[in-house]
Amino acid sequence: MLKESIAILLVFGAAGAAAAAQETTVPPKAPEVQTQRIAPAQAANIRVELTITDQRSDGQTPPKAVTLLIEDRQSGRIRTGRGNAALNVDARAEIVREGRIRVMVTLEYTPQEPDRQTQPPVQESVTALLEDGKPLVVSQSADPISDRKVRVEVKATIVR
Repeated sequence: MLKESIAILLVFGAAGAAAAAQETTVPPKAPEVQTQRIAPAQAANIRVELTITDQRSDGQTPPKAVTLLIEDRQSGRIRTGRGNAALNVDARAEIVREGRIRVMVTLEYTPQEPDRQTQPPVQESVTALLEDGKPLVVSQSADPISDRKVRVEVKATIVR
């Protein structure tokens, strides 16, 4: 009986040792991790030009032009104003592929004419994909009370 018990223990011990040896020789496979490759910034500047046209029934004011020169994947801002009038622009530009530029623009525009009452402000935030050197109208807003229309055109040009 003692011999049978020892034999059974040896069989189970050998089977356990073989199983343990198999587990240690085959390492578990690590899960695959998907990584997104981000292209490096281009060694270029981007000239962002905004043209703001304010049109009313009694005439059109001269267009307002704002120009920023920004490094690829960087941002710039302009703050101008006097009294209640303001023209504030924040812009970020990124070359996404040759000839295409993603431009993000935030604009606050409040005109004031010397002989008129202050006009309501226009506040906009727009992201657009532009072709290098080609202007694009990114917004046109209408005043809900008057017939005033404000149009914003953006042009982005790669400057090497």
